[in-house]
Amino acid sequence: MAVRRLILTLLFVLPGLCAAQGAVPLPPEQSVRASDALFTGRFVIDPQTQLITGELTIKWDNGNRYSGQMRAGKRHGQGRFDWANGQSYDGDWQDDQATGKARIVYANGDRYEGACVAGLRQGGGRMQWTNGQSYEGDWAGDQPEGRGVLLFANGDRYSGEVRQGLPQGQGSKLFAATGDRYEGQFDKGLAQGEGRYTWPTGDQYVGQWQQGRKHGKGRYTWVNGDYWEGLFREDLQAEGRLYFVPTIKLDQESVNKLMQQARAASDSFAVRPGSTEPERALDIERLAAIAQVAAELEVCRQPAAKPDCRATTLAAIAAGRHFEHDWQNMFAEKGVSYDVDRRSSSEAGVVFSWFRFADFNANLLRHTGIKYDCRSQALEIQLIYNCNGKACSLDKNFDRYVGKTIPAATIKGWFKGGCERRR
Repeated sequence: MAVRRLILTLLFVLPGLCAAQGAVPLPPEQSVRASDALFTGRFVIDPQTQLITGELTIKWDNGNRYSGQMRAGKRHGQGRFDWANGQSYDGDWQDDQATGKARIVYANGDRYEGACVAGLRQGGGRMQWTNGQSYEGDWAGDQPEGRGVLLFANGDRYSGEVRQGLPQGQGSKLFAATGDRYEGQFDKGLAQGEGRYTWPTGDQYVGQWQQGRKHGKGRYTWVNGDYWEGLFREDLQAEGRLYFVPTIKLDQESVNKLMQQARAASDSFAVRPGSTEPERALDIERLAAIAQVAAELEVCRQPAAKPDCRATTLAAIAAGRHFEHDWQNMFAEKGVSYDVDRRSSSEAGVVFSWFRFADFNANLLRHTGIKYDCRSQALEIQLIYNCNGKACSLDKNFDRYVGKTIPAATIKGWFKGGCERRR
């Protein structure tokens, strides 16, 4: 469609229009007929090259049309090109190329406004599709490329890195229908790599993704603080542990009854001055057999675990250096505090947790590790630590009480949330 050297049949040309040097004043409007087009406007024709300079309209016999500026036979300056199929380009031209700022309307009604280079969308621009989808941001090679904002036809909104018209790299997407939000890595429009997904309820997943699904290591956290941590496969929980915040729905009498039992068991382990009762040696293998400890030893089964992982972990547990607790106060009175561990864990219908009895007047802390069976609603003592305010250690007489069951039907409210969570 470039207008170069044309053999023209003059319909009307004023004499004395051409000059060898300098600017040439434009004549009144004229019309010139070429073999396949009609030229109408205010322009001059170089007598040697037959190239046109001026402002004019070109109507091709095939239905295409150009209205705008030309220089030496090339579209240059401001101009509009209309194709016979209804598409149009309105904007800057350089040396017969659609280059600069422009507005393109496609035959189906889509709109583009922004920068162009040699007829391709390049630089910053905004595209509006007739189906309601839009993109505003960087363009390269006639496609969204770089950083920008995609508004999808269904109302979803993406902001971030884009490649070949799709979310690619780092970005965030808001889902209009549900209010869900994903922030993280994308590949070909789908969540891939590391990312954070947040639901309107406040629930949140942080971890690895593959083709838009939770896959790999991650943590799903409910709004109340409960969370599942481990491996996910194809959007489902696979291997891991559930930690939850106990739901406390107890009357004061029930709390007192339970904690009196826990305290009585703990008190039996305190080594009182002048006691003649011999201390039993700690059986490290019996310690390893306790479900609460065995769960902590799972890390030693990993290929990357050190050869002495099991021994060092058991030694740390025996010395009270391994377990970390985030205590939630149940109630306190007269310098005594009763707490429960927020990071309780649940596996196969069994809940593991800790109770802490803290007597600040005597500078004593006693930790009782328990197992709660969701079906039988019974507590089983698993571990007991005695602390003097400086350090904690596993009492060597703990095997006397391990395995003892305390009826706990009245305290099931504590573990209701954990028991109802499904893997």
